[in-house]
Amino acid sequence: MPTDVFTKLDPDILCEQTKELEDFLLERIINQQRAIKCVVSAYDKFNSPLWQLEKPILSALFLGPSGVGKTYIAEMLAEYFLDDPTAFTKIECANYVERHEISKLLGAPPGYIGYNELPILSQNNIELPAIQHAQMALMKTDKEAQRLSKEIEKARQNCLKSTNKLESNSLMQIYMQKIKEFQSYISEKTEDVPIISIILFDEIEKAHPSLHHFLLEVTSKGRTRLGNGEETLFYNSFIIMTSNAGSRSIAEMVKGKKEIGFIREKTEKSGENPIYDCAMLELKKMFTTEFLGRIEKNIVVFKNLSDDDIKKIIDIQLNDLSIFLTKNFPFELIISDEAKEFILEKASDHPEYGARLVSDKIDKHIKEPLARMINTGQIVTGCKIFANLENGNIVFLKASDLLSFS
Repeated sequence: MPTDVFTKLDPDILCEQTKELEDFLLERIINQQRAIKCVVSAYDKFNSPLWQLEKPILSALFLGPSGVGKTYIAEMLAEYFLDDPTAFTKIECANYVERHEISKLLGAPPGYIGYNELPILSQNNIELPAIQHAQMALMKTDKEAQRLSKEIEKARQNCLKSTNKLESNSLMQIYMQKIKEFQSYISEKTEDVPIISIILFDEIEKAHPSLHHFLLEVTSKGRTRLGNGEETLFYNSFIIMTSNAGSRSIAEMVKGKKEIGFIREKTEKSGENPIYDCAMLELKKMFTTEFLGRIEKNIVVFKNLSDDDIKKIIDIQLNDLSIFLTKNFPFELIISDEAKEFILEKASDHPEYGARLVSDKIDKHIKEPLARMINTGQIVTGCKIFANLENGNIVFLKASDLLSFS
């Protein structure tokens, strides 16, 4: 075959949309490259003409101990797509231990208590964060969006005021219709930008097996039917399941090593990854073979975080705080390396919590003192504040000259 008429292609190059997501996640999520690759690969396919409306964008199971970033990935997806790390649907699986509790997610069938209540996994509920995000964007300039938004709020207030059950049901239908009208308008105005939803099933091993059966249906078909007969579509959804299953066994297996965890590559053969095999062994005790087979390529064992990883997380959170203060108060905050090391030491008191204590320690040793000094007038607009370590405590120093912010 003559080679001069062919150009070699590179399948590893990402499109601009996908590359932006990858860069964002790599900047925010420390040392979990395989989990990021799992998310990015799914989103890349979603952006291509090969995408078909038959499954969610991603169905993944993230394993590992607390504080390593399993839930944080869902938060960062919400931050990236919807500008709000809380803008996703979180299902605490420990609340669904009994079979009948699953009706809270899917709704009760006709004639049962709770039939008229909106299921947690209704189409309106899972897309509500995206609708609200689109609403905020359009409300700045679009008069029709402003009018529809006012009608939604008016209908919501009418529902809250009603004390009559029959009237409440009627008002709820009006309210839902207003939301659908607004959603239709949003879809028309943003037809090239699909509404993305993120759904997190936290600690899935604690839920009743019927929830696992439900997720099997969702991951294979991308849709489900609710108790009221309506259908919820998950074609534009990231579905992330987390579990601590196998964490203890894996930790014992690699005792003395700093890092654990990986996702099996396509070239690997069974038995070549003992940590992955250990995780799968634990999972098989809890989930059916059919369920695990459906998501096997997206089962990721998260790495433990080293001190260097936690340092990077501290830098990220303190940088976010400095940017926030500069934009909103404003004043400049500079934190010394010694103060950062102090926070790292305090955040490492309980290694089993991973990076979960970082935010708490920043709150205690940085944010709370700053709040008191702002409230008492010690810090004013234009201040330049230095946080340093002195005699085992963080102290705050104010420069004599005020800064000018524009």
